Amino acid sequence: MRLRIGRHSGCVVSSLVFVVSASSLARAQPAPQATSSKPNATIEAGSLHAQGKASFGKGEYQKAIEFYTKAIGLSPTYAYAWLDRGIAHKADGKFQSATTDLDK
Repeated sequence: MRLRIGRHSGCVVSSLVFVVSASSLARAQPAPQATSSKPNATIEAGSLHAQGKASFGKGEYQKAIEFYTKAIGLSPTYAYAWLDRGIAHKADGKFQSATTDLDK
């Protein structure tokens, strides 16, 4: 977080500017919401997503992509799995795949 203080038309203006990175967003993700009649599938998708995040943290991008893909298969509306898979594709140098996922 950065605090900016400046002058505008003779008065002091202050504003907070939050600097957020993709990795900090990844840390603050809620579990997927049950959107189907299979709540166990939603729980499993969250577990797979967590495993993907652990793999990503170790630099195992392809393994992370596989976990995120499985999570998306179980819960296609789980936006954070799409986001993190796109980030993993980018980290692995697969820019077209990253763009495709991040456009979802």
